[in-house]
Amino acid sequence: MILSDIIELSRLYGQNPDFVLAGGGNTSVKSNGALYVKASGHRLADIDEAGFVALDLKKLTAITEKAYPSDEASAEAAVLADMMAARIDGETGRPSVEALLHALFPQQFVVHLHPAMLNGLTCGKDGEGAVLCFLGFEAVWLDAVKPGYTLAMAAKKALDHAADDLGHFPSLLFLQNHGVFFAAETKEEMTALIDGTIEAIQPGISKVPSVQDDTADYANTPAVQAALQTLSKSGRYVLFFSNSSLRAQSVGWSTVTSCALTPDHVVYLGESFCCVSHAEDLSEALPHFQTAVGYSPKIVVLKGVGAFAIAAAESDAQTYRMLFTDFIKINDYAKNFSGARLMPDELT
Repeated sequence: MILSDIIELSRLYGQNPDFVLAGGGNTSVKSNGALYVKASGHRLADIDEAGFVALDLKKLTAITEKAYPSDEASAEAAVLADMMAARIDGETGRPSVEALLHALFPQQFVVHLHPAMLNGLTCGKDGEGAVLCFLGFEAVWLDAVKPGYTLAMAAKKALDHAADDLGHFPSLLFLQNHGVFFAAETKEEMTALIDGTIEAIQPGISKVPSVQDDTADYANTPAVQAALQTLSKSGRYVLFFSNSSLRAQSVGWSTVTSCALTPDHVVYLGESFCCVSHAEDLSEALPHFQTAVGYSPKIVVLKGVGAFAIAAAESDAQTYRMLFTDFIKINDYAKNFSGARLMPDELT
């Protein structure tokens, strides 16, 4: 069954935090006129056949060639309706919002990942130049754009233009402040493509993150204990964590600091996190943060010491910790490409 290969690829990268975290990323495979794409609500790490939804490729292609209303909201609603109608009879899952983008690639397998190292490049101020330098014209760069139909049409234009220039369809699509699409004909070619892409940019990586956990060295300090006492008053679960890169970066952060490097960070953490110099600053900083952004912080940083993930349950706090550590890693990797660039305001 063709799904066995895409399931294997999905789990291979979905279980590796260097490539994707939580519910991020998506995968697909084409067979007999159908596109089997990850359904919303499923994780690559443990996906099985039930995690894919089959869509008619001809109907998906027709969407990219159809004229829709000029109003963006109306267009997105109409596209969603057409995409749901493209499901093969009997399918009930909701296809990934990026299903249209998967259909653009003629290659059989498409894997979309968010590797921290490569996102250091997609979030870097000189990311586009680095892609050209290390990967040449085989890799297509796309500036930040709204997800869904808008993204799919922008990608179609860029990919078709590259295909005309190259004489064949490209296998790499870098999305600014988002991630990378890899396209290949076989499972083996896919793993080679992903490994080769990472290897190709290695010469440009001199600054690497230092995120080895050393929480135990700081957990019992008076500052951390005081902060835990204040943060725990909300009745929510509070998880403290620390590492060298986090402490070094925190020196330059303010009470309200944006973590909007990629959609994953915004979805899981919100657009911003809270940072204070001393535990006693929390009594004023937390209300200020709430007023400024309209929600309570999921991450609170104690400068030079560590961070606290705040959630309703431990599992959620662990997820916030993973995503914030990813934010830290991307920040450091982006230093190799002239520093990090946040998502445009209109996208956050």
